[in-house]
Amino acid sequence: MGFFFSSSAEKYSNVRKSILDLDLRHLVSRFHTNTLTQDEQERIYTALLEKKQHHKGELSLRDVYLILHDLKNKHGISIHDEAAVMKIFEEHFSKE
Repeated sequence: MGFFFSSSAEKYSNVRKSILDLDLRHLVSRFHTNTLTQDEQERIYTALLEKKQHHKGELSLRDVYLILHDLKNKHGISIHDEAAVMKIFEEHFSKE
């Protein structure tokens, strides 16, 4: 009998939703996560903006998770910032 492991990303919805650039900027701002440096904030915003443009102005929670996780693995952001920003996006996407 084998064990099947699923990716952490699979727990996040892959349904893309439209999001304005201004809202994206606001969600990753240090206003929400005061531990982010200006550089980290820009890194996250730029990566999310590129993904959004690639998908005709839309992002999914899975997109956000994969980008944040990749940045954390490359030491671009901390594990705490990954979790904090992800929580902000989960709350934003649940309102829609």
